[in-house]
Amino acid sequence: MNQSFESTLDGQREWFEDYLTRDNDIYWVILNRRGDFVGTTALYNIDFVAMKAEKGRLITDEAIAVGGPFVLEAELLLLHFAFKELGLKTIYTTVRDDNVKMQSVNRKLGFEYKYTIDIRDVPYHYYELSLDVYNPEPFEPILEHWRKRYERAKA
Repeated sequence: MNQSFESTLDGQREWFEDYLTRDNDIYWVILNRRGDFVGTTALYNIDFVAMKAEKGRLITDEAIAVGGPFVLEAELLLLHFAFKELGLKTIYTTVRDDNVKMQSVNRKLGFEYKYTIDIRDVPYHYYELSLDVYNPEPFEPILEHWRKRYERAKA
């Protein structure tokens, strides 16, 4: 985590108690088909006036995540929920300069790089994706491949 302070148990409890008072964040837990924990993701700072929200907090256990398209599925489900269920018009995200994997995922999903900002003296890239640009269809063959692979393994 990019923070300029020591993370203590008391500090985490305080953050969590404060976090529970928020009503503009949605967290998801990512599980594989067996129900094993793969990671988490979130849509937060949901703003129904500006019709936008921030995506992020995508954390996966790489040892398990290599067994399927979990990151892709989680990102597509989050974006579907944001655009289709919540009716938002823009999703934005900030990604550390050294997180090239997530920068690649964002570009493939259609996010447009806007600028670089410093967050606690660390460079982050700011990306936006608008509803009129979002197109999940190119990813369907990938997901279908993995669905078939899973079905064959079950048989």
